[in-house]
Amino acid sequence: MSSYYEKIGDGDPFCIDDELPFELPDGWAWSRLGSLCEYLHRGKTPKYSDVRKYPVFAQKCNQPTHITLEKVKFADPTSISRYGDECYLRDDDIVVNSTGAGTLGRVGLFHETILGAWPCIVPDSHVTTIRCVNRLFAPYVYRLLKSPVGQWLISSKQTGSTNQKELPATEVARFLVPVPPIKEQRRISTQTEVTLRALGV
Repeated sequence: MSSYYEKIGDGDPFCIDDELPFELPDGWAWSRLGSLCEYLHRGKTPKYSDVRKYPVFAQKCNQPTHITLEKVKFADPTSISRYGDECYLRDDDIVVNSTGAGTLGRVGLFHETILGAWPCIVPDSHVTTIRCVNRLFAPYVYRLLKSPVGQWLISSKQTGSTNQKELPATEVARFLVPVPPIKEQRRISTQTEVTLRALGV
């Protein structure tokens, strides 16, 4: 296998072979997840309200098999201006629970249809939003993060004590992701959509 090197800023390239979990097929390449994203951040701590207008995406919205807003809470309308447009969840955003034993590591693929009549939704500070530059790539990254390899990555980058585990967004950005050729991306994306529809997700 050819060696992989990484260059950060003005520093010299250095070998990252020790970080690579397996060899890739021909035509594939390794990339840091952050370089594949236009937006990768944790949300903000909300000010809650009884006014049911602006839902907040919390970790309980991200269930093991699906996303649900059944028990969602709402942000104070006077505080919603603190969120820039980039903070609102969009179609094909990947949401990752990033705090606490038992919930940390749950991964969901968001679709705006779940909002119904609500105008938008913002994530709280315990959820990381991953927005790929190429939306075609989002279902692939979503399935990768849910796979044993992805869950191992997430587990290996947790910080903190047993009951206060955290997954920093900076560590998520540094995940090494196997990137298939564009034709394979399309095939994976199409098959993922077919599977999700069959499951009713």
